[in-house]
Amino acid sequence: MIGEEVNPDFFQEVRLYENSAERERLDNMSELYAVLNALECLEKMLSRDCIPPKEYTAECSKLLVQYKVALRLVQCADIDEFVRKYRIECPAALERIREDRPITVRDDKGNTLKCIAEIVEMFITFLDQLKLNVRAVDELFPTLGELNASMSAMSSLPDNFDSKLKVKAWHDRLKGMSASAEISDEEARQMIFELETAYNSFTRFLHSS
Repeated sequence: MIGEEVNPDFFQEVRLYENSAERERLDNMSELYAVLNALECLEKMLSRDCIPPKEYTAECSKLLVQYKVALRLVQCADIDEFVRKYRIECPAALERIREDRPITVRDDKGNTLKCIAEIVEMFITFLDQLKLNVRAVDELFPTLGELNASMSAMSSLPDNFDSKLKVKAWHDRLKGMSASAEISDEEARQMIFELETAYNSFTRFLHSS
C-alpha cells in the first residue's frame, strides 16, 4: 500500500554461497549445465540441417570432452540424477553422452575420434593447471607429455602444423628441466598464450578437415 513502510530486509543481497569452496562448486555446476545446453542445441541444429556435418562432428567431439571434465569437477556420479534434480530438458544431449560420440561417426571405429578427444581433454586440463598457478615441472610435464603424444599419433595432422610444433617446443623445454624446478609466472603466461592459440588453431583444423 502507498505510504506503508517496506521491510529493509527485502533489499538485502541474497548470497548464493558463503565461501570460496561453495562458489567454486556453483561455478562447476553452471559449467556442466552450459555444456549440456550447448550439446542439446547442437543436436537440434544438426536435425534441422543448420550446421555442416564436419563442423558438427568437431564441435560435438569437443563438447563431449568438456562434459567429461565438467562432470569430474562437479563430482557427480549420475548425470541423469543431476538433470532430474535441476529440471534440465536435454534428451538429445543425454543420448549423445550415452553413445559417447557424434552421431555422424556412429559406425566409425573411433581411432581418429579418440585422438581428437584426448587432445582436447589434455589441452583443457593443461591450461587449467597453468591458470590454477601450478608451476612445478613434475606436475605439468605428464599432462603436456600426453598432449604431445596424442598430437603425434593423429596421422591427419601435418608434421609442420603450427599447434603441433608449439606443443612439442614446450614439451622439449620442460623435458630439459629438473623435475624439482618450477616455471616462472612470465613463462606460464607465455605458455598459456601460445597453447590457447594452438588449441584454437586445432579446433579450426577440425572444422576445415
